[in-house]
Amino acid sequence: MTSLPELFLWSARMAGVSMACVGFELVKELPRLALWRSGDRRLSLATVHANQLLAAFFGVLGLSFVVWPDSLFLGGAFVAVLVVFYFVVFFRPFGDGSDLMLIVVLTCLGTLQLMPTAWMRLVVEWCLAGNVCFAYWWSGAAKMRLRAWRTGRQIALICNSPRVGTRGIAWQLLDRPALPWLAAWGTMLLEVSCPLFLAVGGWPFVVWAAAAFVMHLSIAFIMGLGRFTWSFGAGLLAMLAVRL
Repeated sequence: MTSLPELFLWSARMAGVSMACVGFELVKELPRLALWRSGDRRLSLATVHANQLLAAFFGVLGLSFVVWPDSLFLGGAFVAVLVVFYFVVFFRPFGDGSDLMLIVVLTCLGTLQLMPTAWMRLVVEWCLAGNVCFAYWWSGAAKMRLRAWRTGRQIALICNSPRVGTRGIAWQLLDRPALPWLAAWGTMLLEVSCPLFLAVGGWPFVVWAAAAFVMHLSIAFIMGLGRFTWSFGAGLLAMLAVRL
């Protein structure tokens, strides 16, 4: 097996942590998600249990990538991608950006070892970096189109959400309009600047990637969306592996 940069192995480990979060969260939440179905689409208890077993397998597979990241490059990634696709389709519209990022990272990392020449591996590496970069740019550009984001109000509303918010932080933001405005524009500018820093590479890109990871940690702290941190963290490490 061709030796890969260490950062790709750490990217595989982060993807594994994300898989474990998704898998074990699904084991817990599947009975509740099944209640959203109605009529002929309602799931039987046997179907729920079968999907819980598949989710548990997915979580354990993710942990195996953390302990033995080489297993991801030996076919494990494609097994994981099939499971993610199944859950995204089966439980639509419950998929989110972290699932899509996980699919991108797993597919490209799993393909690396199949490439017989260095230039073909380089194409796959840049395909991975380009997809992750586009995801950041698109997210930032989409936010900039919305007045709620440009004024910063969207940040306060998200923090005040009963499902994923943190009320204490929300009230602080609502009382100080400058804070959500700075947070919103900091997020949007960070995301849309990804192509520029990816092109520059080197230490400027390392600083950008560190800032992006801190952003995801903040989201995990405020909204409890830890899987975003790990999925996008895997993408960030993969981009760093390409540019350093």
